[in-house]
This record gives sequence, structure tokens and C-alpha cells, in this order.
Amino acid sequence: MIKLEKVSKRYGQIDALKEVSLEISERDFVLLSGPSGAGKTTLMRTILAEIQPDSGDIYISDWNITRLQSSSIPYLRRNIGVVFQDFKLLPQRSALGNVALALEIRGISRFEVHTRAREALKSVGLMERMNTKAGQLSGGEQQRVAIARAVVGGPSILLADEPTGNLDPDLALGILDLLARIVRLGTTVIIATHDPLVVQNAACNRAIFMDQGEVVEDKQLKGPRRVQAAPTNLQELLGDKEEDPEEPPGEGTGRGMSSIA
Repeated sequence: MIKLEKVSKRYGQIDALKEVSLEISERDFVLLSGPSGAGKTTLMRTILAEIQPDSGDIYISDWNITRLQSSSIPYLRRNIGVVFQDFKLLPQRSALGNVALALEIRGISRFEVHTRAREALKSVGLMERMNTKAGQLSGGEQQRVAIARAVVGGPSILLADEPTGNLDPDLALGILDLLARIVRLGTTVIIATHDPLVVQNAACNRAIFMDQGEVVEDKQLKGPRRVQAAPTNLQELLGDKEEDPEEPPGEGTGRGMSSIA
């Protein structure tokens, strides 16, 4: 699904990524953790082809995205949904309008746009709020709209960069549960975070710990882990007891959204 081979990115004298090599499989639910400045966001942005690495190759399915022409990047991004910490919604546009926008820019018919946008909002439990302006929604509701917008196109990959950073604990747990349900429908989800709440509760099957631009540790998980504070390494994340690897979560065969919520 996603493969990085010796990917490096440097900003001045700082190594944002230093020869990072890893593979992420279909329907993996990956926790990408590490301190601020570890390289998590840079790694996500290279997968999205938002920035180009200085060296190395990145493959998504059969595409080497480091060699794509700029005209091909929009087609790549149709297969990648993105959820941001600050939602990036249009506040004067309705929840439905924000979700629909992701399809409108593709030239899809108005009928199909509204049908799929309504289905996406229903899947995240926001049908009753679909005509409310995004700026009038709570933080948790705005993040659900952002997730609906990210999955409405049926992407095979969902990147979530600090998706709970602006939410209180109860709302954050609801977002983590929603992301886990999306994985079970067949989407590969990567969460980049240093939030201890996410580390404690995200039902990820894999944890990748980064520090100073390098992948320090990479391990299969079995269920959520409980820690008392943000981990400084993968051993703290996992605890003292080693767990046997588990198959990637998800038994669904499709990416339909009707059963997310």
C-alpha cells in the first residue's frame, strides 16, 4: 500500500527526515508518535505529495509519487483523505456544503454530490446538523464534518494529523472510535500525534515512533495501550509486557460508509 525507501528531507541544517524506510499495509491502523519536531508531519506531507523529499522513493500502490508530474498529483490525492487538527472548514458554508465541496471540484453531478455528501454525514452521525453553518458547530462536530469530507470520495488512505488536538477528552475518544470504524471498512489510517490521550486509547494495530527525523522503533500492537503520560519511546508506549503480533484490524470487504457510525 505505502512504501518509503530511504526518504530524506532537510530544512537548512535540520534533518526533518533521515533515510526513513517503512512499509504500511492495506487496512493498517498506524499510530505515528514522537515528540514535536520528530518528523511526523513532514512524513505525512511527503505521502500526500505536498512536499518532495530530497532523496529516496515513496510508493503508493504501484505509483512512485516522487516521480509524478505535477499534473498527476490531484489524481493521487483522490485516493488520500486528510483530517487536520484545525478542521480547515469554510465557516460560512453548511456542514453539507463543506463535505460536498470535496466532490464538486471533481466535476461530479449535483445529484451524486448531494447523495454522497448526505451519506457521509449520516455515517458520522451529523444528518440533523447538515444545514448548519460550520462556524456554528461545536469542535467535535466540526471534526466529524472534516472526517466526512475526508472519506466522502472513498479514499484508500486516511491521514489524520493531530486530529484530537483541539478537542476535549470525551470528544477526542469519539473521534478515535470513528477512525477505528473507518479502518474496519477497509481504509488504511495513519494518525500522527504526541497526545497521550490518543496514545492511550487509539485501537491501532501498529506503532511507529519517530525522533529527530528517524524511525526509532516500529512494532505491531494488540489493542489499545495504557500509559500515564506521553511516551518518550516505543517501550514506554507498549509497557513492559510484550504482545504477540496481530493481523491488521478490519474484516470488511468494502469501503462503504453506511456502517461507520
